[in-house]
Parts: sequence; structure tokens; C-alpha cells
Amino acid sequence: MSAQVAPIWLYDARVVDDRDIQGQKIKMISGQLTNAATQACQGWTSYVTAAFTIIIAAIGVWIAFRQSQIARNKLKFDLFERRMAVYEVVRTTLGKAVSTGKLSRDDEIEYLIGTRSAQWLFGSQVFDYVDKILWKRIVDFGLHNAMISQHHSEERTRHVYAHSEMMQWLVDQYRTFDDLCEPYLKLSH
Repeated sequence: MSAQVAPIWLYDARVVDDRDIQGQKIKMISGQLTNAATQACQGWTSYVTAAFTIIIAAIGVWIAFRQSQIARNKLKFDLFERRMAVYEVVRTTLGKAVSTGKLSRDDEIEYLIGTRSAQWLFGSQVFDYVDKILWKRIVDFGLHNAMISQHHSEERTRHVYAHSEMMQWLVDQYRTFDDLCEPYLKLSH
């Protein structure tokens, strides 16, 4: 028996087929590697994107927090300025009364206008003091001054004595008023 040899064209086709199969396998493996690398990069970029989103959100929260602190401090400062204006009006009125021994109608009007916002800026204790106690004493002070200029000796003597006591009371009010206003005029953080 003779051995049969395959025709050459079949042999060559098998070789070509083997090369094609190997090429297809290489293409398939490289495609899989490309897909894996692409998926790995996509996973990595999604992590980076998520991290940047969290960082940007944290920065936004920090900015909002700082803005709220700035707004709160601005409100404190604005309240301080308005309270200080009332405080200065009262101190100026006390200073005029003590230094000159009298207050003009303009001084009294300036006091009333300057202290009218105390109701909303201070607590009830300061407002009652400014609006009722001190104002009543300012009115009495003006009455005593008017009566001192009268020539009736007994009446005048009584008003001179009352005026003297009123002057001492007004001097004492510097400290009293400072103590009442102290909690409202502190700029603590």
C-alpha cells in the first residue's frame, strides 16, 4: 500500500487556515484586553469624578457656612451700631444735664427722638429705664429748673433742694445706665 499524500493545495490551505485562526485569536485577545482596559479606565474615571464631586460639594458647604457666619456678624455689628446710637443719646443728655444744670426743650426732643428705637433694640429692662424712669426724671428736672427761677422763697428753696438731689441722681445714672446696657453692647463671637 502506498501512502497517500494530501494534495499541496490542501496542505497550504490548512496552513493558511491555522494562520488565520491564530490571527483571529490574537485579534480577539487584543479586543478583550482593550475592552478590559477601557472598562478599567471607565471605573477609574468614575471614581475620580465622584471624588471631585464630593470635594466640590464640601467646598460649597464650607463657603455657605462662612457666609452664614459673615451674615451673623454683620447683624451683630448693625445692632451694635444702632444700640450705640441710643446709648450715646442718653449719655449726651445726662452729660448736658449734669454739666449745665439744665436741659433745653431741644435737648429733651433730641432725647425722645434718639431713644424711640430702644424698644426694639434692647430688652424691656433698658427700654423701661430709658422711656419711663429716666424720662420722668428729665421732666421733673425741667420742672425744678423752671420753679427755681420763680421768686417765691419757700417754693424756690424746696425746688433748689430737689434740683440738687436730682443732679446727684443724674450723676449716678452714668454707672446705672452702663450696667444696664453692658450685655447689649458687647461684640463677642
